[in-house]
Amino acid sequence: MNRLSIVIPVYDGWDALSRCLEALANSNWHDFEVLIIDHGPDNIDRPGTLPYADRLTLRLITASPALWWTGATNIGIRAALQDDNTQYIMLLNHDCYLASDALTILLQLADSNANTLIAPVQVDAECHKVLVRRAYTLFLLGFPTVIPPVLFSPDPASPLLSTGMIVGGRGVVIPKSIFASIGLLDEENLPHYGSDNDFYLRCKTAGYRLSIATLAKAYVDSSQTTEASKIGRLTLPQFLSTLRERRSHRNVHDQVQLFRKHYPLPGLYPLGVTLNLSRYFLMYLLLRSINYIKRVS
Repeated sequence: MNRLSIVIPVYDGWDALSRCLEALANSNWHDFEVLIIDHGPDNIDRPGTLPYADRLTLRLITASPALWWTGATNIGIRAALQDDNTQYIMLLNHDCYLASDALTILLQLADSNANTLIAPVQVDAECHKVLVRRAYTLFLLGFPTVIPPVLFSPDPASPLLSTGMIVGGRGVVIPKSIFASIGLLDEENLPHYGSDNDFYLRCKTAGYRLSIATLAKAYVDSSQTTEASKIGRLTLPQFLSTLRERRSHRNVHDQVQLFRKHYPLPGLYPLGVTLNLSRYFLMYLLLRSINYIKRVS
């Protein structure tokens, strides 16, 4: 009986996936199944057999390469929903590696906190610096996600911390029953970035709680982040491409759709998009200028 179904979409990051599965194989919680949604193209290298298949309950589901993160994740969620034994569904990116005690901590907290989505603390996999504990939103001023600096977010005493937003699919545990109430991720309007924000906000609006398990850790491979996270190093053409390419979390299409759905002044959502993009342009100019000064000095 697998009380937890872990959904991991993978496009071309099989090396990172192997490390992700290794972390799960080393977990001290064993009552789970891993659903791997392979939506990569035919011409990428895949292992002949799934890594750690001898230590994990794995199910490989092949999906269309035309799907982005949201569509592939929804396929995994649908498969998990069909399992009568499943009580919880976890969304886990292939480049996230859970600490060995993370599943135990998350599931024990989930059992004692009904109607709550619970995510681990996010930690840089290389330097072990805390990346995300609490997060919030401030759509009115153009911020879909606000992550306070760790300096202003000290280690909390409580094992469960309320949060205004959960960042990404990085080990969040979701009660299966929530999907019957909220539905799946919005792959029609938000095929890649933003669908997780949208889903968590829909849950919050419906009265479900968003929380962080302060003692559970997910190690995030920061090298897998998009170019838009390293804007100070980009040339102007590269910068402009981050506004167009779907793999960039700054692409304008997904920004518009997310603000259209959640801007607190519905008819004025273009204002939120404008504020967001203006800040992004200013950050680019500032960081490029700093990098240029460093090179010539």
